[in-house]
Amino acid sequence: MLDLDTIGEHGLDVMRRLQGRYDGALILVTALRRHLADRILWLEMGADDDLVSPIDLRELTARILTILRRRSLARGPAGASCKRLRFGVWDLDGAARLLRQDGQAPVRLTRGELAMLTAFLQAPQTVLSRTDLLRATHGHADLFDRSIDTRVRRLRRKLQRGLPGHEVIATIHGVGYAFRAQVEPT
Repeated sequence: MLDLDTIGEHGLDVMRRLQGRYDGALILVTALRRHLADRILWLEMGADDDLVSPIDLRELTARILTILRRRSLARGPAGASCKRLRFGVWDLDGAARLLRQDGQAPVRLTRGELAMLTAFLQAPQTVLSRTDLLRATHGHADLFDRSIDTRVRRLRRKLQRGLPGHEVIATIHGVGYAFRAQVEPT
């Protein structure tokens, strides 16, 4: 956050320097209602948001979470872009959102399934809670966390085709889920 009223130098100069060294979100704060042209200029120069003080902490938190969610969505599921991973008999092509198995038709994944599978592949043998999976699939806090159970069940069905008799995604009762297959880059 950059408070334009308390810094000793021109706010736009400070903003430029920060952007050159820092990749985080930038929220500009001012006690005065600024002209619309100023606010538009700040946004065009790279500010993520602007607020007029005094600031309500709930509003600030909501704005920060929104910025982080937008940045996460813009990047897409972590590790999915052009990354190929192998686990069991499956090859995941994250860029094409396809699961491939030798001699079989590829299986198309939804965006949510890819995000969930990517979360599992980034943390194999690790228990992920429903909250972790909601975050990974860009779920909103108001979603019922049991919807994760449905998403896991759908992903399991797709994965079972290639690994019959093996539980790739194990349920850890009262805690969450764990991905049991070994993962390797291809």
